[in-house]
Amino acid sequence: MDYKEFKKIITHMLQKNIYEEYTIRTENAGGNDYLHDTLIITPPSAKYGLTFQWAHLYNRFQCNCDLKAIVALIIQEIMIRKETAYDIDTAKYFNPDYVKEHISFRLIHAEQGQMILENCPHRKILDLAVVYTIPIVADESRKTVVDVLFKNDHCGMTGITEKMLYEMAYKNTQNVNPPVIVPLSHYLVLANGELDMKEKNPLFEYCTDGPGKKYETYIISERKITNGASSILYGEVMERLAAFLNSDLYLIPSSIHEMLAVGVSKYTDPDELKEMLNDVNEMQVKMCEQLSDQIYHYDKKKKQLSVASSTLSSKFETYKAV
Repeated sequence: MDYKEFKKIITHMLQKNIYEEYTIRTENAGGNDYLHDTLIITPPSAKYGLTFQWAHLYNRFQCNCDLKAIVALIIQEIMIRKETAYDIDTAKYFNPDYVKEHISFRLIHAEQGQMILENCPHRKILDLAVVYTIPIVADESRKTVVDVLFKNDHCGMTGITEKMLYEMAYKNTQNVNPPVIVPLSHYLVLANGELDMKEKNPLFEYCTDGPGKKYETYIISERKITNGASSILYGEVMERLAAFLNSDLYLIPSSIHEMLAVGVSKYTDPDELKEMLNDVNEMQVKMCEQLSDQIYHYDKKKKQLSVASSTLSSKFETYKAV
């Protein structure tokens, strides 16, 4: 594949696999060869674009790095460097008081997010990793708020450890964006913000639509459906659904924004669910929103999560939601 075709394909893949609010363009510094081409990706309401040298990207491809891996690396770099696109007061957002009140967490895939983990405090859970974000005001109108990663150097600036981050984020995330459990058939009610939020506990009561009514598939997420897959970290969420169904659960990481949950009795072979998940990831989910290609098992009695595949379960430690 020549350079021109490479650039065209990567640009198309980025357009399909990062958020629509990001702008993508190429600028040339005036030379006649690709050494002067710069890929510029600008986050929403950002003052500056994030730059990537097309020559470096093409060299990776020539060194047998496949196209999908190159796009994945670009997506990771966007997350790591996003704060540099904004003209922000670092002292305002990365001080202990602000962090304590506003830090939250999200889940990413540990292996696919290796570059992020090298730059950020984190903790691994199964094949996933918990990372931390802080909200910043992105423009003078104060209408746009974006989340940026809390990185290793921010730990040094604030004196906050990963253990402290987790404890703060565990509290903040569920207070700001409470966990919810709704039937898959009620997704639009959740997406349109029509849930009756009378309580901050997981809205399990809403699922039943009357005493004892049960559904085959549930969504575990957060009220705003933003990075809601992290709701599985809350023990009460998992315990309530498993108790209501009186069953262990299979969890399907349909995206970073939600998990799908079904009773184990409905599916005897988790590999069937895995095949379905792989197809959905490949055809429907942007790479920036994909979480994992593994199915998880929640043990109702032990109150713990594990990778459902028998061939991989021993590779990852179980996790007990608290």
